[in-house]
Amino acid sequence: MQLKLMSYSVIYDGNCNFCVSLVQLLESIDRGQQFEYIPMQDV
Repeated sequence: MQLKLMSYSVIYDGNCNFCVSLVQLLESIDRGQQFEYIPMQDV
């Protein structure tokens, strides 16, 4: 039996270069397993 991890939404400032870079780093570590990334401009 495989456990399903909780999914979390990370809302970030898509206009902030630092925020975008940090999200890219987190995406490379997480590989879409636990987090979804949403720019606050889309909310």
